[in-house]
This record gives sequence, C-alpha cells and structure tokens, in this order.
Amino acid sequence: MFRLLFLVSLQLALLPATSLAPPPPPATDRRPLPRLIPPMLTSCAASVLGDVATQAASPSPFDPKRVLTFGLVGAFYLGPLLHTWYSAMGELGLRLSQGPFPLPRPLPRPLVVLLQVLLGQLLFAPLLSVGLVVAHAAAEALTTGKPFLRAAAAEQAKLKLRQLLVASWSLWPAAAAVNFAIVPPAQRVLFSNAVSVAHSSIVSLLISS
Repeated sequence: MFRLLFLVSLQLALLPATSLAPPPPPATDRRPLPRLIPPMLTSCAASVLGDVATQAASPSPFDPKRVLTFGLVGAFYLGPLLHTWYSAMGELGLRLSQGPFPLPRPLPRPLVVLLQVLLGQLLFAPLLSVGLVVAHAAAEALTTGKPFLRAAAAEQAKLKLRQLLVASWSLWPAAAAVNFAIVPPAQRVLFSNAVSVAHSSIVSLLISS
C-alpha cells in the first residue's frame, strides 16, 4: 500500500500546483502573486519555528542553514501548495453544499466536511509528504551547496513516507475537520500553519534524522 501511495504521490508532486486549483472565478483580480504572499510567509514562519524547536531540544549544535532550508521549503513549497489545496477544497465544498453539480442534490454540511477531510488524508497527505522530502533536498542544495540528486531524494521520500504519513494522520484529521467546519475560507491556510508548527517539528526531526 505504501509503495503504491509513494509512486502516485511522486508523480503528483512533480505536477505544477496550479493543476489542482479550481477554475478561476470571473472576478477582476488577475494578480495571483499577492494572494500567495500571506500563505508563503505564514508557512515559512511555521516551518522555521518547528525546526528551531526541534533543534533547541537536540544536543547537537544549532544549524542556521538547516533553519534556512526549512524556511525555503515552507515559503516556496508548502505555502503555494496549501493555498492551492484549500482553494480547491473550498470550491468543492461550495459545489457539494449548494448542488446540483456534481451530485443530484446538495450534501449535508457534516458530510461535506467529512469528504474534505478524507480527501486531505488519503490524497493530499501522501502528495505533500513525498513532495516535502524532495523539496527539502532541493532547498538543502541551495543552502549548503550540495548537489541535488533527484534519484536519491526520491529514494529518501520512499523511506520516509510511512513515518511522515503516521505523523500526519495522528494530528491532521481532527485539525482539518475544525478547519473546514469552523474556520472561514480566507483564514484556513493561517489556521493550518498555526497547527503545523507542531507538525513541522516532527517533520524536521524525521527528515533530518
């Protein structure tokens, strides 16, 4: 099962993030970059805080390059990906709640939230986990000067996938349910990043070990 999840996630991780996005609304806002800046900044902050907390609890010397690596991953991988995912899930939730497409009748709100959580944990979590390891290897190449070996990064993602998914599934189902059920759509990435400080500490420990 984990091998299948890894292969599918690796392929999805190489797709552009916009391929998961909902169709653009007919609004006049044609500047996607300003909308990405807040999630990029908050994701960067969450990743940095998570790694700093992990390093503070470790007897090893503090490594500022490692903090910079996780900050780059948060800003340029997690931020845009979370923004795209929550935008897509928000659009899906509206369509399922209002009907009729793609179902003949609207779904009750609790069922919509359950579907959003299941999609997040069964589709998005493997995609994010595999891409996270690959993105970390690429960012580490930038901050340390090491060569980026794509095959080695893919192998590392395969080895770490089970641990990363267990860490994700132990925290995110409940957090995602609260996020989709209560938090306004515009604040969902911010809420996710607030929760992800704890998750980032675990990810930092798993990836850097």
